[in-house]
Amino acid sequence: MTLRRLYFKMLWEDVKRKLWAVALLGLALFFALPVGMAMVLPSYQPNEYTTMEEVIERRTENVMSMLDFGTKYHVILLALFIAALVMGISTFSYLHNKKQIDFYHSLPVKRELWFAVHIGTGILIPAGIYLISAALSLVVAGVNGVSAAAVLPAAVHGFFSHMLYYSLTYITVVLAVIMTGTRLAAVLGSVVFFVYCPMLSGLVESFYFTFFKTYYYRTPSLWKNVITKISPIYGVSSAWSDGVSMGRVLWALGAILLIGGLSFFLYLRRPSEAAGRTMAFDKSKGFIKVLLVVASGMAG
Repeated sequence: MTLRRLYFKMLWEDVKRKLWAVALLGLALFFALPVGMAMVLPSYQPNEYTTMEEVIERRTENVMSMLDFGTKYHVILLALFIAALVMGISTFSYLHNKKQIDFYHSLPVKRELWFAVHIGTGILIPAGIYLISAALSLVVAGVNGVSAAAVLPAAVHGFFSHMLYYSLTYITVVLAVIMTGTRLAAVLGSVVFFVYCPMLSGLVESFYFTFFKTYYYRTPSLWKNVITKISPIYGVSSAWSDGVSMGRVLWALGAILLIGGLSFFLYLRRPSEAAGRTMAFDKSKGFIKVLLVVASGMAG
């Protein structure tokens, strides 16, 4: 009970320290959902060619398009992607500051609790803001004659899908932050995690096209079926374009647990003196260097 009370107290204190993130993301989602909906829906009005029933139907379709996942409304996905980058780097940014990391680690709080608090803050803040924005959007839709019961399934599906892939992006950025010692290195590390495998797969496929005259692009291969899928970007884009199936949900949850477990393991073993260095772990330097140099050399 005492540990739980301490966790929620620390969680609330961490949220108060990130009010700037609450304000920025709140404004972004407020203008993207309730305000955007309030501007779009009244534009549909009945006339001599359109009945009120047809207008309500079009308004309902627009509401579902703005609240659901995998539609033509990309604003929410973009806002949450940027939020994942910002929250992932800012939440664990104290790891890159020698004075701050000494302060945090000198407090009588276990690293396990600090990790749980920061992960909880990074996920609960966007989830709460998105939930409030979606609820306000349903109010705006109701004022414009759209039945909440008709659009609620799409809103629920959109909320859980967006938060699932936000969490996947966020935990990937967290891993990059823990493995690096500066903010610039964390940003570059996040980019590597996002695009390295798809770009490497595309590079190898281009070699096939160039050097093998009998190569057929639809031939199943390890590069297309496995390597290119080792990226949060691939998971988000495939779910967005082809739909959120149960298999994709399980893939995303498995990736979140795997990356989260690895982040937790490295966080517990990350030396405090790693702040300010490009890479936090000496053993990872050679491995990452080989991956980057070989791929860039092959591309060159």
